[in-house]
Amino acid sequence: MKHYLVYSIGPVQSFIASARKTEDLWSGSHLLAELSKQAMRVYAPFVTTWVQPGSRPKELSDVADVPNRFSVILEADAKKIIELSKEAEKAIISYLQKIGETSLEMLFQSVPLDTFEQMRKEMERLPEIYWAFRPLPSEESFKDVRGEVEKNLASVKANRSLHILKQSGLTCKLCSERSALSAEHPTVEMTYAELMAQQNRLWSQLREEKNHIVRAGEHLCGVCLTKRMRRTLLRTEFGTQFDSFPSTREFTPNHTEHGYYAVLMMDGDNMGQWIQEGKLTGKVDIESQQELSQRLGRFAEQTVRELMAEKQLRIVYAGGDDVMAFGEITDVLRYATELRRAFGTNEDGLAHGATASAGIVIAHAKVPLQSVLQQVRVMEKTAKAYEDRHQTKDAIGLSLMSHSGQIRQTVLPFKLEQDWTTEWVLELSKLLKTGISFTFLQHFAESMKPLVHELKGEKPFIDHPMVESELTRLVKRASYKLEPENQRQLVQKLTYMYTTLPGQFLEFRQLVEMARFLGEHVEKGVSDATATYNG
Repeated sequence: MKHYLVYSIGPVQSFIASARKTEDLWSGSHLLAELSKQAMRVYAPFVTTWVQPGSRPKELSDVADVPNRFSVILEADAKKIIELSKEAEKAIISYLQKIGETSLEMLFQSVPLDTFEQMRKEMERLPEIYWAFRPLPSEESFKDVRGEVEKNLASVKANRSLHILKQSGLTCKLCSERSALSAEHPTVEMTYAELMAQQNRLWSQLREEKNHIVRAGEHLCGVCLTKRMRRTLLRTEFGTQFDSFPSTREFTPNHTEHGYYAVLMMDGDNMGQWIQEGKLTGKVDIESQQELSQRLGRFAEQTVRELMAEKQLRIVYAGGDDVMAFGEITDVLRYATELRRAFGTNEDGLAHGATASAGIVIAHAKVPLQSVLQQVRVMEKTAKAYEDRHQTKDAIGLSLMSHSGQIRQTVLPFKLEQDWTTEWVLELSKLLKTGISFTFLQHFAESMKPLVHELKGEKPFIDHPMVESELTRLVKRASYKLEPENQRQLVQKLTYMYTTLPGQFLEFRQLVEMARFLGEHVEKGVSDATATYNG
């Protein structure tokens, strides 16, 4: 008899986000994708239909291109499916323990038995695995069965068991969740000095040729150590020559630690409606679900990669409608627009009319990576919550994290009139680049200050001609090299943004400040150390 099954593997965000380097981020995403493949291999002989993803993924890829959740139709009875699900969980844990032990053997000259045991326990408790299935009497019953399975899966997750792994040692320097690997089992009676001495007995055995993988004093837990070894293990097992993920400074204009780079997170909007309500074909059946999955797979495997051409950026993961990438600032801004444009087409994306929202953070190379990752998730979430009188979502959350620690941010619709917002911002940056004193924005803020105060930060509602008149006066006074035509274009763009975009007055001001930053840093290709920008 046929059954419909949904299988989910976690943790996702906490596992991926525990990263000090971009390589850690890539490794976490890639390893999570491999765990999904491990489970798929167990079910594969009994699969009659791959629902999501729409086909069995390829064995090896340099990008995490498999979601942490999959659904299939199986030709097996309930007893067999339970056996397979338990076998899949064992396969995942066995794989984690195997690569964990291999990592220890490759990194250290000698490994105590207690360290191997600590590694095995950590790996056993790491995965959060949930699955649910129901009989599928006929293809016509797919919609109802799918709904029941989703409810069952949600119920299982809500009632998940709490597994506690006793931690007595000093915490991992990367995730701060688990104890760092040690030569012996630590005890609660030990002093800090004794715990450090115990750890050093293991980490002093680190092979000299592996010093580039783990820094001096960077004592890691078994999970984080295995993530750090991910690329080395792939090269050993498959002979792959995947290039290491570039550091953040490699994406800055001068490839130095004094420059800025950008990171993008994009996610399709209202995907629940596309799946549950059958927006693609008007039906919720197996064929429509497969078609949706295949389109998302094509977008992730082909479109996302093809649009990278001639751009200085690298993809962390691309699973269906989710994309994350690092790159040079203007490349990331234009890449986000190209991805959004393609996603809303039948040929290269999900479908005509489909939208996506994105978070983009422009950050100084010295800002801690974990802070940047946290901010880009916030901006993506903010973009998802965007709403104005014309639309909801389909937005881009833009943030700037400067070396001084100041954070500027705003959220904009992906399109302004018929133009893409990122192009507006880049054009605005060119107009603000030279020939005008930035005092015009300060004077504009001063003129609005009484009204902004009364409205508790909201932008005062002022007629378009009045805003245009005030900006024209201030821009003309502040210009010393800006040609009259460029002055007119600048006023036109600023007026449109002020009168059209929702949000706080501070967001408008910070948008203009970020545009000026782009003009000074990106167009000239100068670093933070030499630019006049004082953010």
